[in-house]
Amino acid sequence: MTALIILFGLLQIADIATTIRALDRGARELNPVVRWFMARMGTLPGLVALKGAGGAAVVAGVLFAHAYAPTVAIIAMSLICAAYAYVVIHNWRQV
Repeated sequence: MTALIILFGLLQIADIATTIRALDRGARELNPVVRWFMARMGTLPGLVALKGAGGAAVVAGVLFAHAYAPTVAIIAMSLICAAYAYVVIHNWRQV
């Protein structure tokens, strides 16, 4: 589980970096919630705030679930990491 949490954190950082790079090259943010935060806080602060809060909630939820259903928690975290890997790849293609 620790490796998946580390991977999740690294994917969050990669998502921020590739999002900023894609935006700098003319792409637009597709997520309306993220767009709203970035418009009000600035691109980097908005992304960091959302990724920090959302990431903390995901990790807390998965760790809570792990105490009761470890296999389910590992599968869930694996799927979440796979989804964020797709997002990072999508962002990179936009660059």
